[in-house]
Order: sequence, then C-alpha cells, then structure tokens
Amino acid sequence: MWNRVAINVHLIKTGFHFLHMQVKEKDMDHWFLTVVYASSREHERRETWNQIRNIASTISDPWLVMADFNEIASPDEKKGGVQANIRKCLQFNNWINECSLMEVTTWGTKFTWRGPQRDRAFKKLDRVLCNVSWRLRYHEGFAKVLPRVQFDHHPIILLTEGEPNVGRNQPFRFEAAWTTHENFHQFLKDNWVRGSDLVYLLNNLTNNLKEWNKEVFGNIFKRKRELLARLNGIQNSPNFGYNNFLETLEKDLQNQLATTLYQEECLWYQKSIGDWIIDGDRNTKYYHSKTIVRRRRNRIISLRSDMGDWIEDQEDLMNMVKTFYLNLYHEEAPACDPVISWTTYPQTLEAEHNKLSAPFHFVECKRALFEMGPHKAPGEDGYPALFFQQNWDTVADSVYHYVHQVWFNPNCQT
Repeated sequence: MWNRVAINVHLIKTGFHFLHMQVKEKDMDHWFLTVVYASSREHERRETWNQIRNIASTISDPWLVMADFNEIASPDEKKGGVQANIRKCLQFNNWINECSLMEVTTWGTKFTWRGPQRDRAFKKLDRVLCNVSWRLRYHEGFAKVLPRVQFDHHPIILLTEGEPNVGRNQPFRFEAAWTTHENFHQFLKDNWVRGSDLVYLLNNLTNNLKEWNKEVFGNIFKRKRELLARLNGIQNSPNFGYNNFLETLEKDLQNQLATTLYQEECLWYQKSIGDWIIDGDRNTKYYHSKTIVRRRRNRIISLRSDMGDWIEDQEDLMNMVKTFYLNLYHEEAPACDPVISWTTYPQTLEAEHNKLSAPFHFVECKRALFEMGPHKAPGEDGYPALFFQQNWDTVADSVYHYVHQVWFNPNCQT
C-alpha cells in the first residue's frame, strides 16, 4: 500500500519507540496502524508495551501493529547464540493476548534479524499483528519478508489484498446452511431416485445444487443486508405502531432475519471446522475470523525448491508438490517378505476370515455413518457426513448399496 495515492495518514499518538496513526483509504472506513521500534533494554520495552496496551483498550476498529518488537514469542524463533529466555517469551505472548492481537500470515524466511558475525544468532524480531476486526476486513491480507540488503533486519511488506495471481477456482462443497431452507428436502426428493447408483446421483445433484443455490437459496449476506434495510425502513416509518400491515410485515421480516442469521452462523461454523459454542449469542464473528485464519494458514503461497529458490507461480507450485509426493511414495526397492510369527498369528484362521468377510447389515452401515463427525472433512465429491445423516430416509438405499458393492469389490470405487 506504500504506492497508493488515495490514502491519508493522520498521526494520533507518538512514543519514543512507536507511532500510532489512523489510516484512511478512498471509499473505505478508516483503520489504525501502530509502528513499533522497540528498545533493546527490557525496562524500556516494558514501558512501550504498557503504552500500547492502553491504546488497545480504546480500539474496536481494525488495528494493525507491526515492525521491530525486539522480542521472540517462542524458543524456536531463535537459532544460535545463547539459549532463549522462556520467561520473556511468555511475557511477550501474554502482552499480545492482552492486546487481543493475532499474527498476520507471513511468507518468507522465518528469522528476520541476523546478529553480529561472531554470534551467528538469528531471531524473528519483526512481525505483523492485527486484531480480529482488521482480519475480517482484509481476508486475503498477508505479510511478505523481503531479502535483507546491507542491514541486520529483513524488511517486511504488507499486502492487504493478497496476491492477485492466486487461483480462485474452488471445488464444490455442500453447505450445511442449505438444509435450513424450507424447500431443500423437497428439492432433494425431486432430484434423487431411491436405490440408484450413488456416484451418479451425487454428480447429478451437485450440478442441480449449484443452480438451486443461485436461483432459490441465494446469497446469505445480500439477503441479510436487504432484510436489515427493510426493517430499518419499517421501524422508521411514522405509521409504524399504528398500521397492522406494517406490524405483520415487521414480524415476518424478523423471522426471516433470524433464519438468515442462523444460516450465516452455520456457514462460518462449517468453514471454520471448530467446536460449536453455546453462549446464548451469535458466534458469527468468532467463526468468521477462525475461518479466515485457517484459510490463510492452509494456503500455500510459495515453497522453497531443492535449489534454494522460492517458487511462487501457481502452476510451478502444483508441479513441485506433485513431484515431491511422487518421489516420496515411489518404491525404489522390492518390499521385504512378511515375517510370520506363529506365536502371535491367529490360530483359528477360518473363523477369523469368516468374521472379517461376512456381509454387513443395513443397521451397521447406518451406525457407522452416524458415528462420524457431521462437519468433518468431506470426500472428493464435497459431501460431508452431515448431508447423509440429515437426509438418511432419502439416501439410505443408495448409500447401503454402494457400500455393499465396494465391500465385495473394492476396485469398483475407482
């Protein structure tokens, strides 16, 4: 963002080791930025942490804190030199938590500072922290550690909008929120032929679900904005409270909004892969931030090749990962013959064989399915266990026939 023209920076507070300012970009709400250059003396750093902690208590808007903190957060953020001080690491982590900050995903070399030649010490002294509000506004934002040139610190650049060349093609994923729509179960029955081939049915359903999501279910966030706007208009009307039609309409819109808010919470909960929190309040913000952090952590922006070069091109990255795993699982030499121990090998082979190869029953198939976590990682088709659990009466026959087929002919699943 250093080269943007339409940006205004207003200095709010200065300290000997930090600058606190407000950043305003064109056509966007403001956010706060605190730039730190912490002292190497512990008592001065402690005073700086106290001042920034006081600032944190007054901020609810998006906030970013970055630069040289002169502290490490864990022993593995140091290499060489004397052993890391665990007490200082804990104090620094406590300060980060007290300020309600989290680390922004950072790409590049792990150690941002190199000590004098005689010490051969490397540390991660520079980092970028943010609060939940900043993370929610800049979903794709991350920091990049640049090469160090004639200086003991690596410079860090912040990309608020992420990399423009990162692929956006996402595989199909069944959304748990769809099941809350009043027409979903009828839609499923209309697009499911009981007892037919499961793979064919799911492939066909996927295409129809994409269309249904676009034409019927719609965009949750757009619907939420429209409902709030309509409610605001009704509640600001001079006739509200004296007009039965407006009273009835407001009640209906409130019910629609409650459903939409629940759908939004389901959406972020599923994407966050977290534990459901029951506290009498909406947990949307928590699940939303958890999803963004997880998504940033899981996304591969670059990898270091065997030659020591950083690879960023998406096509090159895919080929690099594919080659790595092909080499990893390639069998270079024939496997050794199995060692049979007659002291541990089952004596009643026929009984054990019959037990393992016996046909399973419908109730066993259902029990195994319902013991799965509803939102756990779906298969390649994009359908989690929740889809089959909530629609068991409709999909049961096809699921049982497919599992039965694979049981007796494992090769058919490919």
